[in-house]
Amino acid sequence: MLRRRRTISSTHHSHPPVVPPNEFISDFLEWHTKSKPGLNRALIVFSILTSFGLIGLLIKIFTVGLDNRQDWGYVATITAFLFSTAGCAPFIVIGLRMIKAHWRRPIARIAESYSLVTIVTFLLVLLLLVLVPSSQNRRTIWFQNDHIGTVGAIPFTPHLYVAIGILSMVLSGIALWWTSLKPDIQLVNAYKKSNKPLSNRSWIGGLKQWSIQKAGLSFLGAFFFMSMIWAITLYSVDLCMSLVPGWRDAIFPAYQTLTGIQGGLATIILTMYFLRRFGGFEKYIYMEHFWAASKPLLATCLLWFYFWFSAFIIFWYGKMPIEQDLLQLIMFGPYNIAFYIGFMFCFITPFLILIWNTVRKTIWGPPLASAFIIVGCFFDKLRLYVSAYSVQDDLSLHSITTIPPTILPNLSDILIIIGGISLPIFAMLLSTRLFPIISIWEMADGLRLTKVTKYLRTELRVLGKPD
Repeated sequence: MLRRRRTISSTHHSHPPVVPPNEFISDFLEWHTKSKPGLNRALIVFSILTSFGLIGLLIKIFTVGLDNRQDWGYVATITAFLFSTAGCAPFIVIGLRMIKAHWRRPIARIAESYSLVTIVTFLLVLLLLVLVPSSQNRRTIWFQNDHIGTVGAIPFTPHLYVAIGILSMVLSGIALWWTSLKPDIQLVNAYKKSNKPLSNRSWIGGLKQWSIQKAGLSFLGAFFFMSMIWAITLYSVDLCMSLVPGWRDAIFPAYQTLTGIQGGLATIILTMYFLRRFGGFEKYIYMEHFWAASKPLLATCLLWFYFWFSAFIIFWYGKMPIEQDLLQLIMFGPYNIAFYIGFMFCFITPFLILIWNTVRKTIWGPPLASAFIIVGCFFDKLRLYVSAYSVQDDLSLHSITTIPPTILPNLSDILIIIGGISLPIFAMLLSTRLFPIISIWEMADGLRLTKVTKYLRTELRVLGKPD
């Protein structure tokens, strides 16, 4: 039932015509079920590139083993990178569903499909946990700092709780993806059997099923949000910050969570651009979607600087020896180039691109800024995790004794980086090949509520607001 209507004024760009729901369903089902040679070729290429990561991982395991943490900094980097891009992408659509943002509809399935990447990320975390010592007798968030064991000490820290936190994120993300996908799978299967599009009134499932699905999406979305915060906090603290003696930064987990939101949104925008460019969805993904996504992307750039500066200023003005050593280790010392690239690409460059409204209101502006952000995210993780894993001091100490030199990637690290960067692309291509990459039921609902009408000399897109 429609409660009221709201209007969104048009820009100098004319609105594309509103496609009837029946036509969208027919077009998309035909596109999804037909042969796609280009997609198959891309799938083969990125499957090979992704396998490079597995080969590099096996080489590293059988050549250097799991004895020296210094050899695994780039694996920790690519794991954190996957967390902060594809892993956090489902959070974006969760927030947009909560505020009932209409422009979320074409990107909802894109965001949810990236939860498949977290399965591999979880396996990488289990491997890295072997390199992390117990929290006993060292300074961590688990408060087990003495040589005889804290009274009421928490057992199996940090390994068990990091694994549980990340597994919760993986399971809730997969459940969210499947709950949203299930009605579309039934629709595709019915189309394949009948070889004709279903009518507008065809609806798989009754009112009760849809009520349960809506409640399930809300519950799973809330659970994913909580588990994502938990997982990123534990990973960034126990597999990075606590591995450097004397590194104490209460802002660091929030900063890492913010970079995940920024990277997840950038990943979705870039995927949306390629889906429009090579998938032929100009009628359903147009300028307004990029324009709407560019506004929170600009906000995350400003928040990135805010959280970074809030931590940096404490170390800079504190002038304690350990604080100066930390600045040298993770910013201005052996990994200063990675820091400058991350700072430039996560904040300055996308900020200068997105600050102009004329650039935000284009098809190419937000994807360009997103590409810079993804590159910057990788180098930002590199200067944090490779530097942390290069420290060989006793973790029970209160400060770093020496700042280790720069560790450059070897052959196995390069293969792992190639495979890790290719993994989200391969997962998205595979999901596009096997499952509907656009949420049919959400798009059809949105088209039923949309109308373009003329007002004086301009056009207005009128949206009906459902209860």
